[in-house]
Amino acid sequence: MEDVEVYIVKRQLAYLGHVARYPVSRPERLALGLWLQPESAQPTLPQAARRLTLRDQLWQRVQELMRHSGKDEATWPTEWMIIAESKRHGPDLWRRLSDKVV
Repeated sequence: MEDVEVYIVKRQLAYLGHVARYPVSRPERLALGLWLQPESAQPTLPQAARRLTLRDQLWQRVQELMRHSGKDEATWPTEWMIIAESKRHGPDLWRRLSDKVV
């Protein structure tokens, strides 16, 4: 049986890949693109007031996945969605990268 944390990570990555493959016109896809931006694009709060949010968890998953992709860190905010939505090899590549993360 898989560790619960491993299962959660796999499901979060599968969900991100799934939504990233939606057509650009879908509201969920638009929201995901706006929502998952690097920390530098997010409003900053004092450390004591900061809580771990779902956005933070999902962005951590994207970062973990992109570390295994070999892509430049500066391109991660846009490149992860391009990898996930690629019709030719996106789902398989996304799955292989996800397996490396966990």
